Amino acid sequence: HTLDGIVQNEDRFGLELIAKDGLGSRCIMDAILEGSNDTKLPPFSTAIQGLFTKLQESLVNLSVDRVGHHTVRKLFKALPTLKEKLVLTEELSHSKSRLMGNAMGRGIMEACAIVEFIEGGEDAE
Repeated sequence: HTLDGIVQNEDRFGLELIAKDGLGSRCIMDAILEGSNDTKLPPFSTAIQGLFTKLQESLVNLSVDRVGHHTVRKLFKALPTLKEKLVLTEELSHSKSRLMGNAMGRGIMEACAIVEFIEGGEDAE
């Protein structure tokens, strides 16, 4: 599948560049993260899981980027389990001060319940 190929063949840095590019973000990332009414089914589910795995170390950079923050927001929504959402939120919670530094980061803090996570630990939803 094309979606799997894009995620499998690009490294973290390539996927981060795509997510930060206006056209790449819309045409590729949005197609993966919002391309189906049921993203829990392949090929979308496997592509979403691959994106999540590869982009974990890039989440903060993407969260404060003018274009990239859309991918983080959509990835959070597309993750199928609360456990995966908590992993994403925990990763971002370590960079609270950086996220607070611009409007995109603050929006991600709200969308991904980072303050609630920090205040309530793993009980945050």
